[in-house]
Amino acid sequence: MKASSAAVFFAFLQIINLFNDVYGQCAWQDNAFPIIPYSYMFNADNLTLYTYGLAYGYYDIGCERGYAPDPTFGTRITCLSSGSWSMPLPICKSTGRCSVSQLTDFMGGSNGIIEIILNSSYLYTDGVDESKAMGGSNITFQCSQNSQNVGGPLTVVCNDDNNWTPFPNCISTGPIATPVPAQGRCPVNDDIWTFPNGYISSDTLPVVYSDNTTPSNITVMCTRGYQIDSLSQGAYTCHNGVWSARPYCEKTARCSLARLKDYISNPSLVSNLNVKAQQLATDMSGTDDEMLPDSYIAFDCIDPSVHTDGDLNVTCNDDGSWSRFPSCTNINAIQSTSTTTSP
Repeated sequence: MKASSAAVFFAFLQIINLFNDVYGQCAWQDNAFPIIPYSYMFNADNLTLYTYGLAYGYYDIGCERGYAPDPTFGTRITCLSSGSWSMPLPICKSTGRCSVSQLTDFMGGSNGIIEIILNSSYLYTDGVDESKAMGGSNITFQCSQNSQNVGGPLTVVCNDDNNWTPFPNCISTGPIATPVPAQGRCPVNDDIWTFPNGYISSDTLPVVYSDNTTPSNITVMCTRGYQIDSLSQGAYTCHNGVWSARPYCEKTARCSLARLKDYISNPSLVSNLNVKAQQLATDMSGTDDEMLPDSYIAFDCIDPSVHTDGDLNVTCNDDGSWSRFPSCTNINAIQSTSTTTSP
C-alpha cells in the first residue's frame, strides 16, 4: 500500500524533532566555544556555524604534543538540545615532564660505551622550559662494539609520572688484549675520556690496564651542533707514552629563535599559514635563543590560500641562517587581481 503524502510528511517531522532533541543551537562567537587548555579542534565538519553567532552539531578535540586526552571524559563536545555545550568537558592531561639534565648526566657518564641513534631519537620541549623534556620524548641508544646492555631498555621514554624509564647499562665484553710494555702506554685518569660536546667513537674504545695506562689510539666525534677541530681531526693518539694534542669540539653556527618568533608573531605575514610540525633543538649549554642546525618548523597554507613564496619547511642551515620564510596568498585575491589587470 502506498503511504499518503500526509503520512510521509508526519514521519519527516518526527525525524526532525528527534534530531533536535539531540542537537540544539549553541553560541560560538566571542570565545563562547568551550576552552580546553592545550587542545585543538578537529572533526569540525560535523559542526555548522551560523553567521548570527550560533552553532549546531559537534566536534572533537585533540591534544597538543606533551598532552593526551583523559579517557574518562573522551574527546567530543556536543551542542545539546538545551543550547548548551555538553559537560563535563574533555581534558588534556600532561604526559609528563622529565629532567633533561638527568638524561645528559647519564650520557656524559657512559664513557663512550653507549651512543645515541639520532634518527630514532626525539626530544621534545615546549619552547618555554628547555630544562624539561615533554612526555613521549624518547631516546634510543646502542651499546658500542664489544659491549652489551645489562640495564633497562635501550629506548628511554619520558613517562606521565615525570620520570624516564630505566636507563640502559652497557658494559664492556671485549677480549683482553696482549699486554703492551708500560713505557709505551699513556696515563689514564678520570677526565681523560671526557670531551665536552663530544664522545669516543665505538670503533676505537680503549683498552685500559690495571695501572691506569693505555696504549690505545681513539677517535673523538662531536654531538649535534658541534664539529671537530681542524688540527686534530678527531685523532687522539698515544705515542711512546705521550698523548697527542687533545681533540675538541667547536661550536657550529646557530639560528636565532627570536627571528623565527618575530616572523610568526606578525599577523600580516602568517595570517594564511598554519603550523603543521616542528622540531626546534638546542644543545642546552647555550641560550634559549640558539637553535641547532636542522631544527625546523613546517607550515601549510590555510584554504583557500596557496603557497606563493619561500619554503613551507623552514630549516636552520649550517651557516646559522633560516631558509626563506614562506608566504601564502588567498587565491580569491589572486584571481581578483588577474581579472582586474586583464585587457
